[in-house]
Formats: sequence, C-alpha cells, structure tokens
Amino acid sequence: MGFHLETLTKLNDTKTTDNKQTILEIIIEMIKDQQPDTIKFNKEDNELLEAGARVSLQTVEAENTKLIKEFDVVTKLSPTINSVDSEDLFSKRFDDFVEKAKLDLEKLEKNFENSNKSYQEVVLLFGEDPKTMGPEDFFSIWKNFVSKIIEISERIDVEREKRDKERKREEQKLKREQELANKNAATAVSESSTGGETPSEGGRGGRAARGGRVPAGPGRGGRSSNQADVQDLFAKVQGTKKI
Repeated sequence: MGFHLETLTKLNDTKTTDNKQTILEIIIEMIKDQQPDTIKFNKEDNELLEAGARVSLQTVEAENTKLIKEFDVVTKLSPTINSVDSEDLFSKRFDDFVEKAKLDLEKLEKNFENSNKSYQEVVLLFGEDPKTMGPEDFFSIWKNFVSKIIEISERIDVEREKRDKERKREEQKLKREQELANKNAATAVSESSTGGETPSEGGRGGRAARGGRVPAGPGRGGRSSNQADVQDLFAKVQGTKKI
C-alpha cells in the first residue's frame, strides 16, 4: 500500500472545504507540533537535491561511451609513436598519459555503475520504475517538495509568532482594564463610607447646622413667641371674668 511520488506535488494544490488551508499546510502543522525535527533540512541536503535534479543518466552514459571510444583510438595510436632520438621524450610521456587515462577511465566507469545501481535501488524503494523516471524527475519532485515544506514551515512560524504577540497584547489590555475597574471600585467604597453628606445634614437642614433658626409650626409641635403672648393674655382675661 502506498502512493506515487507525484502525489507529493498535489498536496499543496488540494485545499480544505473553506479554501483557507491546503492538505500540506495541515500536515506540516501537525508535524511541527508532534515531531518538529522531521521537517528540518540542512543546507547540504538541499544542495544535493538541486544537484541531483540536474543529472541526466542518459547524458552521463553517452559521455562515458564517447570517452571509451576516444580512448580506444588513443590506445591504438600509442604504439605507432616512435622516438626521433634518445632525447625525444614524447613517446614516453604519451605512454604515461595513456596509462593514467586508462586508470581514470576505469574509475569513472566503476563510479557510474555504482551510482546507477544506487539510483535504481532508491527509485524502486519508492515504488517507481527507474526506466521511466530519471534523476531529473525524481530529484526535482523531492527538491520542490522540500522547498515547499521549508516555505510553509517558516510562514507558520511567523503567523504563530504574530498570534502570540496579539494574544499577549490582549491579555495586557484586559489586565489594565481589570486593574482600573478594581481601583474605581475601591475608590467608590471609600467615598461612600467617609466623604458623603446624608439628607439630614445637607440641603434644607444645612442652615440649621450653620446656626440658622428653623421656624416651628403647629405641624411640628412648636409655636412662635407672638402666639405664646396672645394665649397668656387670653388666659388672664378669662380669669378676671370669673372673679
């Protein structure tokens, strides 16, 4: 059970139902929360992917075949070169060149065979056919996929940092508002217990507190000085009539 490597290129093209995120973004967010080291790539790995995407096995193989044919011509030419005299060193130096070139060519052929074998093994490991998928396609898929992972990962970091700053600003704002509300509440309690005037002390009753005299009326149980004099005189008159 598995999927073709082509699927990797489609993860960033498939969006959620609300079109706000892609499947690749969701996967990367999950990985960053659970196994962040999985999506960390060093510079050397990225450079290898870029170099691999520029390799064409057909071109390398054609170059090797060309070198082998050209070397065969040189090898056949070597015995035909004769020295002019004892001081003529061209023939010896040419033979030395042929010997060194032969070793270099054998080493190059061996490296190509090993590289081609390793490439076929890794492609088969991913379920692909090395005959139809060359290094240009194989490594290009990985290069683009890794580049997109790095890009999305960095964007997620920036967005998360931005959200954290906004959250902290909001928390500080709420904290200041709460402190102000607590301060206002404490001030209101203090004023109500020590600084306010009751109705009996202020308003109309304030004149009495400042030394004024409040007139007493019948409804309040008191009487004026004139009323007291009239009543006394009336009592004396009544007493005289009785005598």
